[in-house]
This record gives sequence, structure tokens and C-alpha cells, in this order.
Amino acid sequence: GEIDRVTIVCPDRPGLLQDIAGTFAGFNASMLGGVAYTREDGIAIQVWHVGDALNAGRGAGIDDRRWSRILEALPQAARREFDIEARLMEVRQNYPQPPRRADIETKVHLDDRASREYSVLEVSAPDRRGLLFAVTKVLHEMRIDIHLAKVDTIGPEVVDAFYIRRESGARIDEPDEVERLINRIEGVLATLD
Repeated sequence: GEIDRVTIVCPDRPGLLQDIAGTFAGFNASMLGGVAYTREDGIAIQVWHVGDALNAGRGAGIDDRRWSRILEALPQAARREFDIEARLMEVRQNYPQPPRRADIETKVHLDDRASREYSVLEVSAPDRRGLLFAVTKVLHEMRIDIHLAKVDTIGPEVVDAFYIRRESGARIDEPDEVERLINRIEGVLATLD
């Protein structure tokens, strides 16, 4: 139908989720929902429900030709052998970003009470191409590890939650660090328009 499920299992590494999300965005594939987590043995498991960002709601999913290209690129991205930035630049030039829904507010919140081991980053915003890539790229650049990501797109709105901590294993709980993280994510989301 309109939505396909993709399962990715591979050794985890910093930036893996960012690279997978960027690859999907680079082929105009929307990550409509799913979960990504890392097992204790260091294996990352990602299960995504993916739809066609170009023809959403028209009753057809991603065609076989584009799936072939996506499935060829995903293992390359997992090995850091796929130029995601170049691919995204090409997509941005050839496929303008649809107008964002002005009635949906962008909210970024960090909760330190929901988990004893992790800080929980919650992001809700109007759906935009490359949104998950942009958020996970900020986390990677700030040297923040994502243990678990829960991603949901509900109509035109994205509601994502990330269980995160510093690479050292410490939670993100210093007020200035929390403020810096929230500001960076809000800033990068504003650039998607």
C-alpha cells in the first residue's frame, strides 16, 4: 500500500540514526513512524514505517525503482560511504519544501524525570523533509548518544522522543547545557522552512 516497513540491523556507531534518516530524506521517503534502539551488545535495531513524501495520501507508495536506490544506499550510509549532504542538496534543489503548517507549533522539551538513566528529549513540530535528520545531526554534533528513538508522524505533525545521554554516559541535566541543546534544535528546525 502507501506505507512500507524497513528493518535495519547493524553495529551501532555515533551518527548512525542521523545517516539513516538523511538517506531516507535524500530519496523523498518520509519516516512516518518507528523505533530505533541499541541492544546491550552494541547492535542497533531500527524499524521504520516509510511513505512517499512526493505523493503522500494519493494511494500509492514508493515505486520499485526508487526502493532499489534506497535499499542500495542504506547499507552504504550505515558504513559512512554515502554522501548524504550532497544527496540532500540535490533533493532541495529539485523538490521544493512544501509550505509548513503555521497552525502547528514547534515545541522542544527535555525531561530529566521520565528515566533514571537517560534524559528524554521531546520534539513536536510541523512535518518537514529532513526533520529527523536535522535533529539527530544536532545530537551527534553535540556528542550526545541516542539510546532509543520513538518517531511518530500524525498527519502534518511530528511527535518524536529520544532517550539520550552524553557520550560519557551522564544525563543532560545542567541548565545551561539543556538551554543550549534546545536552542540548537529550535534553530535548525527553523532553517527547514
